[in-house]
Order: sequence, then structure tokens, then C-alpha cells
Amino acid sequence: MPSLKDLIKKNLYISTPQKFSVNFKTLNISDLDTFKVFLNENYYKKYFIKGQSVDLQNDLQDQLHGRLRKFREEVVPWLDNVKQIKGATILEVGCGTGSSTVAFAEQGARVTAVDIDEGSISVAKKRIQLYGLDATFVLGNGEEIDRLFAGKRFDFIIFSATLEHMKYSERINALRAAKALMVPGDFLAVVETPNRLWFYDFHTAYLPFYFWLPDELAFDYASHSKRKNFSEIYSEKNPDQMLHFIRRGRGVSFHDFEIAFTGMQEIKAISSLEGFRKKPLFRFITDRLKSRGYFTYKKFIRKLSPTYHEGFFEPWLDLIFKKIK
Repeated sequence: MPSLKDLIKKNLYISTPQKFSVNFKTLNISDLDTFKVFLNENYYKKYFIKGQSVDLQNDLQDQLHGRLRKFREEVVPWLDNVKQIKGATILEVGCGTGSSTVAFAEQGARVTAVDIDEGSISVAKKRIQLYGLDATFVLGNGEEIDRLFAGKRFDFIIFSATLEHMKYSERINALRAAKALMVPGDFLAVVETPNRLWFYDFHTAYLPFYFWLPDELAFDYASHSKRKNFSEIYSEKNPDQMLHFIRRGRGVSFHDFEIAFTGMQEIKAISSLEGFRKKPLFRFITDRLKSRGYFTYKKFIRKLSPTYHEGFFEPWLDLIFKKIK
């Protein structure tokens, strides 16, 4: 049962317009069961340790319903606010198992989805097939999108929960490759990337100040996390384990974009998901209902930082950038 606070917060945010909800597709029980089996055989066997049933069940629900719901109800209306999704061309970098791909495709977008993991691509293809939708899938690295799609135009290039799983060099190269594909008027969106500047890691270790730590210190400190299928893994610091650790997720901040875009003159942040979703008249109330010192801390880091879009100072980086020149 939702708490009173949760009910109040729900009414302080913009609801999903009907023009999107009428296009939502559902799977019947048989297709859902088929997808669960396929997901387990092609995805979970690789990422989960035997016995971590709680983590597995929570993640399964997120894979089946949670992520799709977020993209349908929040991300799609947000993107549509800057350019109509129906008929738009989308390059999705890091499509994972295809939840977001379904959300875009069912609204009439023409989606090209890229991922470096063959297992994830196979699951995404199966998901799209079961939903009766179309998308183009490419097995490839985000660093290479300028080469893979040379000469092609996309209205949106979207990094969906992707940048935090890249090494620093990969992240910078991928953003630069995206910039190379863009012409003035094109958009780049970053979705569900944890903010390195935030004082608590909600994404990976569930520890305070974790994203502030250098990678090697964070690796050693991982054992302090109470998260199963994480704290017990990183005991031997070698190149393979360190790469695996980084792939689990590290924070990103405005510094990465400054470096990748050589400043923010040609590509500017124009919208954040959090800002878009809040009802303007109640924004003052909404910010103060958030937990963990949200309002005070956001105000503090924003005051000390460059005058960038306020979305750079949220716990999660959900930002739309526009190519200006």
C-alpha cells in the first residue's frame, strides 16, 4: 500500500498523456513465460551467482515490467516534448535487453539499437519479436558508432543506462562519436546514469560517497556494501576483475561531457527528466518532499559548479542535449 507521502508525490508529477498509453502493447501469459525462459538462458546465467535469489527476483521484475514502465510513462513523453517520437529516427546506444527499445518502437519511432553484449542483443530481439514490433539491432561498441553509421542521420542518439558501465576512455570516445554523427538540430539523450557528484550511490554499492572514491579504492571498499552479488565478488585486484568492477557501474558528471564535447558551446543541455516531470506550480513542494537531504545538497553543489543545466545536479543524469552548431 503506497504511503501518504508517495501518494502526494505522485500527484505532484505530470501523468502520462493518453496519446502514448493507447499505444502500449502487452504480452499474453504464454509469451511472457516464453520470454522469462529466454531471459534466463541468455542473460541471467552470465550475470548472477547461484543462490542470489532475492537479487534475481527483484531484477527479473525490473526486466519484465519496471524498466519498460519507466520508459513508457516518463522517458517517451519527455523526449516527445522536444521532438515528436512518432516517425523519429533513434539510435539507441546500449539497448540492453530491449525494454526501452519496445517503448520507443511502439510509439512509431524507427529504432536502431546497438549493444556490445551478444546475449543482451539476442534477448532484445526476442522481446521485440514477441511484442510484434520492428527494430534494427547491431552488435557493436558505442565508441564505433560514427564509423558504423557514417552518413546516416538520427533525430535522437540515446544512451540508455550505458555511460556508467563504460571505462572512462570508452565513455569519452562514445560521446565524441555521437557528436560526430550529429548536425545542428539533432538531439542526444542520456538516461538513468548515476551522478558522480551525488553523495550516495543508489546504483551499484548502495554506500555513501562511493562514487567520489578513485576506482582502486572503491574496488577495495566494495566488501563494505550490503548488496548481494556485489560485495563478495571483488577480492582479487587484477585487470579482469577491475574491468568487471567498472562495468558494474561508476558515476558520471558534467566533467565527462565538458571533455567529450570540448566545452558546451556546440552541444547544450536543454532539458532534464526531473525538471520536465514536475508540475511547475508545485515544484517548491516537490523538491522538499524528497529524501536524503536532496534539496539542500543539490543547492550546495549547484552553487559551487559551473552554470550548467540543473539536470547535472540531480542524483541521476537524465538529460537531453541539442546540437547548436
